Amino acid sequence: MCGIIGYIGSRQATPLLVGGLRKLEYRGYDSAGVSVFNDGLSRVVRCRGKLGNLEEKLTKEPAPGTVGIGHTRWATHGRPSDENSHPHKVGPISVIHNGIIENHLQLRQELVASGSHFSSETDTEIFAHLVERQIVEGAENLTIAVRKALQKVRGSYAFVVMSDKEPGTLVAAKNSSPLVVGLGEGENFIASDVTAILAETRKVIFIEEGEMVTVTRDKVEIILFIAVPPISAESCRECAGREFAWCQRDGGSTARNGRAVLTTPPRPEPRAAPGRAPMEQSTRANRGGRNQSHLF
Repeated sequence: MCGIIGYIGSRQATPLLVGGLRKLEYRGYDSAGVSVFNDGLSRVVRCRGKLGNLEEKLTKEPAPGTVGIGHTRWATHGRPSDENSHPHKVGPISVIHNGIIENHLQLRQELVASGSHFSSETDTEIFAHLVERQIVEGAENLTIAVRKALQKVRGSYAFVVMSDKEPGTLVAAKNSSPLVVGLGEGENFIASDVTAILAETRKVIFIEEGEMVTVTRDKVEIILFIAVPPISAESCRECAGREFAWCQRDGGSTARNGRAVLTTPPRPEPRAAPGRAPMEQSTRANRGGRNQSHLF
């Protein structure tokens, strides 16, 4: 199992990323890495082995900055190695990924035939190339580039993408792999498991199937990336708030008494949902909307 963490705010990102990854060590992994944006460029630091190896490398190769992503990898495509560790960077695009791209061979062949060069054996690097290709071809912003790239991918995944050209934004997408957004004051988080961010915030949004999320310091917007043409009222649903009781223990977090307390009011008839709109108008804000939970 792999682990995902992302941060955007005003604090130094690297300690938060490494701290979040340490909370995900229980999932198992064979390599770890971070990509942190600073002074016009993101710096990728990654290595095979345990988090202690990454921390030692970060001591020698610091990665300052207030926006970043981090990952612990369990090898699927490609052996455990420094080169196959996440994040993967292609041009201005840094990507971390949980899951499997099922059509990776076809996509790799197409990209190589059109001039792309790969530095790893992973399927994740393929997605970095796909997003970078959309940027080169004129995608208006990172959200649009990621959404277009997702149309080419088959599989189960959670992606988080960062761009040197749009450093105030993280974009993530979910299909059959867990993803959660943590909400703060002037800062926000993305993670594959709430345990990674529980020490920093108790207010979260659980991202649902087929959704992608654009995260800045002050706002979170969610759209359905599988909806083409743009989302209609019929494709929307009103989502109730959820109460999630949780207690933290050393080495991780477990639900109180072994279970979560989850209450969801009845689902209403489909109607125009204020938090669902076409990509150009998507407005589910980070202080309201469905699927927002308080952990206490």
